[in-house]
Amino acid sequence: MVRQAVFGLSQNCSGGGNGNPDTDNDGIADSADNCPNDINVDQADNDNDGIGNVCDSTPNGGVVDTDNDGIVDSVDNCPNNANAGQADNDNDGIGNVCDSTPNGSFTCTDITSSNYAHVQASRATTNGFYTFSIGSGENMGFYNIYSLTTLAETSANYYEIGSCP
Repeated sequence: MVRQAVFGLSQNCSGGGNGNPDTDNDGIADSADNCPNDINVDQADNDNDGIGNVCDSTPNGGVVDTDNDGIVDSVDNCPNNANAGQADNDNDGIGNVCDSTPNGSFTCTDITSSNYAHVQASRATTNGFYTFSIGSGENMGFYNIYSLTTLAETSANYYEIGSCP
């Protein structure tokens, strides 16, 4: 292996110009590297699919768990939001953490009011400066009588910013 200095940076050049580039400079020629664009000196490949673990979206096989909650996406009732308990109060197949109606069907109601009035009516809470909707926890802006927000009550005591669908 030849080591060259390029503008003060060190770069490994595998093969010394013999046609065997090493794009990721890990000492493994691209032609033999199972992950040629990412450094992986050990060439680990847990699932033996020919793609190195460091650049394999499923290094342990075909199992994908997007939200890293320990539940594989194929059976996760909310694959983009961590919910290891898989709670689904209304048994609609959508986990509570990503279900706008976690307690079943509900007639949606819109309420437009000042953020102060939303807090007083228990539709929102405050940390002293900002107001957050009860349920979704969305930031509604400043806690005062001048900031108006429309909240949609999509299930009992669950509010989201915006209007009902």
